[in-house]
Amino acid sequence: MMIKARRPKSYRALHFGSFLTVLILSAFITWGALTGNLKAASTDISGALFTLAATWTNSGASDLNDLQASFPISAATLIDSDLIADDALNAILQKGGIDQPGMPPTARILVEGMVIQDGTSFTDFTAAAQNATANDFSLLPTTPAVGDALYFGCDNPCRIVTLDIGTAGVNTLTLALEYWDGSAYAALANVVDDTSTFTKVGRNTLSWDMPLNWGTRASTGSAVNSYWGRARVTAFTSQGTAPLGTQAFYENGEWWSWIESLATDAQELFTLYFGGSDLVPAHQIFPGAAGITTADNSTIEVTGSYVIGVDSRLNFSAPSSSDCIICKSGSFTVAVSGTATAPAIGSTITTGGGTRDLNMTGISLPDTGSQQVILASDATDLVLIANAGGGLESADAVGGTNNANSWEWASNGGTDYVESIRLRTAAPTVMNVDRSFTQWNTGTHTNTQAYTGALGLDNQ
Repeated sequence: MMIKARRPKSYRALHFGSFLTVLILSAFITWGALTGNLKAASTDISGALFTLAATWTNSGASDLNDLQASFPISAATLIDSDLIADDALNAILQKGGIDQPGMPPTARILVEGMVIQDGTSFTDFTAAAQNATANDFSLLPTTPAVGDALYFGCDNPCRIVTLDIGTAGVNTLTLALEYWDGSAYAALANVVDDTSTFTKVGRNTLSWDMPLNWGTRASTGSAVNSYWGRARVTAFTSQGTAPLGTQAFYENGEWWSWIESLATDAQELFTLYFGGSDLVPAHQIFPGAAGITTADNSTIEVTGSYVIGVDSRLNFSAPSSSDCIICKSGSFTVAVSGTATAPAIGSTITTGGGTRDLNMTGISLPDTGSQQVILASDATDLVLIANAGGGLESADAVGGTNNANSWEWASNGGTDYVESIRLRTAAPTVMNVDRSFTQWNTGTHTNTQAYTGALGLDNQ
């Protein structure tokens, strides 16, 4: 399933020259009229065919705020049953008739790794588990012993593993489902084994509660660095036929949303509407601490004129220099900073022409909605804009050089969810950042430009 970040509905708010303060001595301007797209949307759900209630309850001892919340569900099952489309765009979360941020779970994804442990011997069956050749990998050794295991690797933490079993096992044994917690294998909770220890032919699942501390590692027998889990033999009586697999998949198995606050003993009730025709053009992305990485290539190098933008729900709960909104090591850093009570946005641009620091303080974060953060250059002037109450910071542009490092977006908890990411390397349609008194004294700054035109984002 392809998950898209929803395109912001409006960029009307910013008008160049509409409200400004000219500081003659410093030859610098700041904007005070920068508002965001915080209008609550209400999608027409009359065409939806099904509804599902999702309830979150805070049973803890303290109030909770700014929550990334999820509920367990299998998108693959919904797709197989024709309840949602394979892109999930015929689904929307609402609370009291108002749209809520939401990221559907993945459909089935081929496992990243598959290994069988037979005593002290490990056999890598990754390629076999990823292709559709029938009965080409073992699910258990021919004669299992206590401690033998089937290892499966997921690109991301997973809650469901689906096995296409071509040859059903005939056995009497017990399996324990475990995950790597960063230092050892630990038991997964509330395991449901619909394969019945690999004795049922066809497509069946293993599922469990998603752990909070799943770590990555390279499993013995495989060079793949992955989120590894395993089905380990804990008791063995007999096996007449060894089970064989055809293909293996995983799902993250969680539908994500965001909750502003949840008091002790309080509940939040959302409703998932789905079925029928498409209800939304795209969904949000909940990137997690790792964020989103875009491998660099020549088409997304930015060296002169460019516009880089992220529309997301910013998170200032525990800001650090690594909480990236936009980062490209050795070139661009735009990050949340300050403190939870005094949030800020800091940016460092380091290119072949030198270094520029833009630091935006006095950020005020609305309780709901997302914030746009935009870094733009016309090769002469550089501007950092945010609609989180901070306004605009500008400086002389610095010349750029190619940088082969990857782009990082919304990493290390700097955002709760992402609406859209925009990168434009062509010269903006209109980009005129004037900062000197002489420029403002020409009398030509009474005209205004729409937000989209002014930042060249009209066709993104």
